Amino acid sequence: SSSSGSSSSSSGQVIAQTFNLQFDATVGNETVNCGTTYTGIGLKGGSLKITDLRLYISNPRISLEDGSLVAATLPDDGKWQGQNVGLISFGYNCGAEPAREINRKLNISVNLTDIQKPTGICFDLGLPFELNHADNTNAVSPINSSGMFWVWQSGHKFLRLDAVAEPQGVAAGFNVHLGSTGCTSVVATQVPTTACTYTNRPQICFASFDFEKDKVTLLVDQLVDSVDPAFNTPQTAPGCMSGNNDPECKTILPKLGLDFYYSDGAGNAEVFKAGQSVFVRR
Repeated sequence: SSSSGSSSSSSGQVIAQTFNLQFDATVGNETVNCGTTYTGIGLKGGSLKITDLRLYISNPRISLEDGSLVAATLPDDGKWQGQNVGLISFGYNCGAEPAREINRKLNISVNLTDIQKPTGICFDLGLPFELNHADNTNAVSPINSSGMFWVWQSGHKFLRLDAVAEPQGVAAGFNVHLGSTGCTSVVATQVPTTACTYTNRPQICFASFDFEKDKVTLLVDQLVDSVDPAFNTPQTAPGCMSGNNDPECKTILPKLGLDFYYSDGAGNAEVFKAGQSVFVRR
């Protein structure tokens, strides 16, 4: 929903407007429920039980009729948004118990003149560099969210999907963790002083977006449809955790709109590219 901070209609007056940005995550036509097992997933059509699905967004911008972008803010609410960062949670630690800590919407504020018409939305998937690598022991909500911190060197997980694939009754962990890689510091517990080689902070944009009706929807099944979640390349992280030596990332990260620079460690390097295809307006 949207509301105006002023009732004046004089042309050109700046008015603070607020919008609810709603999110969804789906498998097929079903909204993801944490702890639920879905079938027909991936290359082999196996089953996948989702146990954690959370993501950070930052740097929101509202697009106008003329195509320009206006910086917006995510006002602090003490829990899900603060420091111009928002956390969306479809639940975590989900097994037998009900999904915990669900948050499917963020509140966005933007100053517009009364003749500027919002038509769309852009945001970054992830945290800005300075917040990503800040001292996590002093972090406040939502950056201190349990399980979203990696190590000081890499910072936080921007997108966390944890799941269990169940081929022929054998459970195998499968994760998609998006985060910065190629971060240089003396040891992993120290903060890098310069930007990471691969920031892995994709920009998600919808030129047309109706804040009253539309949701930013993550198509979970399409994110993993080109891999077999029950299989994992030996000596690599289970699933895709953004590692540049991980073959499972070759098809997953490009779907988020990122160029994935793959290196097998034996001198073979390749770049995998694709357009962002798994965040849609629904």
